[in-house]
Amino acid sequence: MLLFIDGFGIFRNNYRSLKGFYLTPANLPYSERRKEDNNFTLTLGPYGATMTDIVQSFKSGLQVFEKGVKILVNGIPTTVCAFTMAFTGDMPQQGAANSGALSHNAKIGCRTCYCPRNKKWNLLYDVISHGRYHHDTLLKRQKGNTIQQKSEREKFWKANGLLPNPSPLEDLCPALDLILSRPYDIPHSEWKGLGKNLQELLMESILTPLGLSSYMSAFQHFAVPDDWPQIQNPRTHLGSWSLSEHGRAAAMTPLVLRCHSKPEWFKKSYLEMAEKVLKPLLRRDSFSLSPSDMITYAYACIAKSVSATGTLESCKVSELHDIVLKGREAYQRLIQAAVIESVDDWDGTKEYLFPCQLFFFIDL
Repeated sequence: MLLFIDGFGIFRNNYRSLKGFYLTPANLPYSERRKEDNNFTLTLGPYGATMTDIVQSFKSGLQVFEKGVKILVNGIPTTVCAFTMAFTGDMPQQGAANSGALSHNAKIGCRTCYCPRNKKWNLLYDVISHGRYHHDTLLKRQKGNTIQQKSEREKFWKANGLLPNPSPLEDLCPALDLILSRPYDIPHSEWKGLGKNLQELLMESILTPLGLSSYMSAFQHFAVPDDWPQIQNPRTHLGSWSLSEHGRAAAMTPLVLRCHSKPEWFKKSYLEMAEKVLKPLLRRDSFSLSPSDMITYAYACIAKSVSATGTLESCKVSELHDIVLKGREAYQRLIQAAVIESVDDWDGTKEYLFPCQLFFFIDL
């Protein structure tokens, strides 16, 4: 089974969040897993209830199926074990808190590696040698619990990026891998996380007032597939966009720029920096681009990355790695071009560290 945890509000103008827990048979194809008839409501957690209390309410019943129950299958008594294979979710603490790890803004804020905050700009950081692993995490948890002094114990948790108390999901399914059974939430990171930042960057730092007005007009009238709903104006409704709107906009933006943009759309100061900062993106390609086309190309690299991580089509791991890595590099360089004050400040051999770049590590 897949255990889906969803934090949701009942009303659009009410910020009280409820928690829903749903079971889905994992052996079904994707098209079947999406159907309502194949998703079974386990329980609803009221606002204010702790995660521990909610899990305790169905723990014993769920574990009965993990141990195995006898049922009739085609008239034959059969022992069936229905166990939770992975936790998926649509809630802020889905990844970190459900793994017993600190959130992304901590000094050690990645739940799958030990990359420190001051190294998060490094896209080639060795996450294998410095990765988190199930048994290693359990040993660190045991070691931390043996520390008697409270201040030293808290220092140990922070140094290892762990919460003081383990997630209640660990007690629910103790055999599950703490790292691999909590997959990343791609729509929140790729679409809303990176996508929203890139729209704001385009509107606030890249385009002139004339370019912004022209971009909005082209965006609103751009031809899209017939089954796509109308995307609200990003200038006035970006903050209320749904996840799907962010995802579609990430794919549309480079197409709109490619088909309609003109050099006068872009701020002169940004074009000067873009020519310096974005040029390394073309180091593996056999063509040259104008500064304005480099901006479009960078947005296209990100759109390709968003598409590759969000599609049901599979590709080679090496290809996916290269696509995502180039998209991340394009994201960083677009922000660099906006933050560096002048061409004279640019040093192509120096690594620039900006808080904006840390958005790359939004909980995936």
